[in-house]
Amino acid sequence: MLIVLITLFVRIAYQRELRYDPARYDLAYGMDQYNYDRLAFSLVNNDTFFPGVIYSLPGYPVLLYLIYLIASRSLDLIWLLQAEMGAISCGLTYLIARKIVGERARWLAAFLLVFYGPSIFYEAVLIPTATALLTSLLALAWWIYLPGSKRLTT
Repeated sequence: MLIVLITLFVRIAYQRELRYDPARYDLAYGMDQYNYDRLAFSLVNNDTFFPGVIYSLPGYPVLLYLIYLIASRSLDLIWLLQAEMGAISCGLTYLIARKIVGERARWLAAFLLVFYGPSIFYEAVLIPTATALLTSLLALAWWIYLPGSKRLTT
């Protein structure tokens, strides 16, 4: 789908600009990024150390743990995966809008998410925003596209 590729291009272009930021890989102590990273890293090392409080989405450190197990601790890979999650979310937004509100609105909804600044920003940070959005949209798409479903459709 073209809208997914455009979204991925925008996210990757933004992340390539961030590579020149000197603080890009310096996860500030006590911040959410640091806590998620340290918890996942502690799980990989079978360490009982818990770095701090996780306020939302406890599954995100588990996702990071799986990525760290498979590909070591690569923040660039995680940010790329989050950009891909954002691109898939945009495609799902397009499909959901097509089913709920019709032809013209689906393009508008997808276009707005492609260039939505907070979404682009948070997909380049080590927090679960992209994961939460993708999970929510997958659940909504499943509910709407369920065979025999007449809910929320035009």
